[in-house]
Amino acid sequence: MKEVDPYFQNGLEDLIQLCQELAIEELYFFGSAIDGRFKPGQSDLDVLVKTALSDISHIVPLSVGLRKIYGTPVDVFHSAWPLHPELAAYLLHNKVKVYPPKVKLAETTAPAVE
Repeated sequence: MKEVDPYFQNGLEDLIQLCQELAIEELYFFGSAIDGRFKPGQSDLDVLVKTALSDISHIVPLSVGLRKIYGTPVDVFHSAWPLHPELAAYLLHNKVKVYPPKVKLAETTAPAVE
């Protein structure tokens, strides 16, 4: 099972807030961000997003926001855009959903014991 590189864990709350502000429906990391090859200062962040077509103009602010959060160049692909067949086939099995999170961050803390 693919996992997000630890480098990206610190910015997840900011990423979630950004996605909410920009009406992003789904966001996936792929490439070096999930396969163990990510090198800060050398690698970029590859992202696949899904939005309503009316919100497709949010792609540029998303890219800028992710770059601010993670300090690395970002390549954003939209799920509605035609993709090269090899990339489309790769993405079928090589992406990790980052937004919406499987578990809400507030729910990850253990309840108080009385």
